[in-house]
Amino acid sequence: MAAAMLFCACRKAQNEPQTEPQTDTQTEAQQETVNGFINAPLAFNGTFTEVCSALLYMEKNQPASAPARVRAEETYPSYSWTPQDGSWPIDLTVAYGADGVIATDGLLHKGTMKIHATGFFETPETVLTPEFTDFYVYGNILSGKQTIENTGFNEKNNLVFKVTTEDGRLGTDKTYRYSEETFRELINGLGGNGFLTPEITTHTYSITGRMKAESLVDTLPGCEVTISETRPMIIAVGDLYPTDGYLYMELDKPLVYNIDQITVATTDIEVEFTGKQGNNQYGAAAYLTFNAGLMEQTVKVTFLLDEEGVVEGSGNFEFEVVDVNLD
Repeated sequence: MAAAMLFCACRKAQNEPQTEPQTDTQTEAQQETVNGFINAPLAFNGTFTEVCSALLYMEKNQPASAPARVRAEETYPSYSWTPQDGSWPIDLTVAYGADGVIATDGLLHKGTMKIHATGFFETPETVLTPEFTDFYVYGNILSGKQTIENTGFNEKNNLVFKVTTEDGRLGTDKTYRYSEETFRELINGLGGNGFLTPEITTHTYSITGRMKAESLVDTLPGCEVTISETRPMIIAVGDLYPTDGYLYMELDKPLVYNIDQITVATTDIEVEFTGKQGNNQYGAAAYLTFNAGLMEQTVKVTFLLDEEGVVEGSGNFEFEVVDVNLD
């Protein structure tokens, strides 16, 4: 996200990186790459939601006498699972069709997701492992290993899920290798009977943990992201991005730019989510600490996000000293 925001905003400001001039094809490839990383956590958050939705559907439709079923009239997504005698574990298949559908997570999917589940989504100690077969998110193929573990109730009596992703990819090339270890606290959506409320859009999560992107492109850095413990990301099912939260990012190599004929570099970036806007866009602000010789300055950049990543032209620089201290 940081790289994408810098790339889009700096291009808008007509500030050129300290590298050889790029062709239009190289520029498009770079933007495709950075938007691919922005969408990787978005896509894997979507698979978390889709796993929950599939288990909810199965929970409501599993009389022992019924065969494995799909929704009537071959509408998508369709669900089938075995066994259906009430025993665990189960193997559940979610098919989105060849043409693609907007799923519960608000994203366009096509292909198939297979889920191995040891119990209901809301049952403590349940482990869920989705597999992806020709599984696409907005035309980009998603791959990688994801594991969802229900760790039980915390001191607030909220369920907490540990989510790990290994070797996550979105697309076949020009991409980042994405991994995460996050903890998702269900702060809304569990009924008094101990079961998830059927309407999944009432579910809201508080997310902490870390995400990492290993860059496979020489012109872009990789980064590690840590979510603030005191201001975690808050995201409701159906929303594409958090509506609140604060992230700390550390780049594995500095971004170096010429701004107003001064060479500056940054490795530390902080991002704040500022709420949902109109047209299904989400506000964010980034705070970048630049070092120019012995001088240090923090710059604020505001921008918008949608299902394709950073909204082109939405980056806005504010060259002023900004004091950012959550403590």
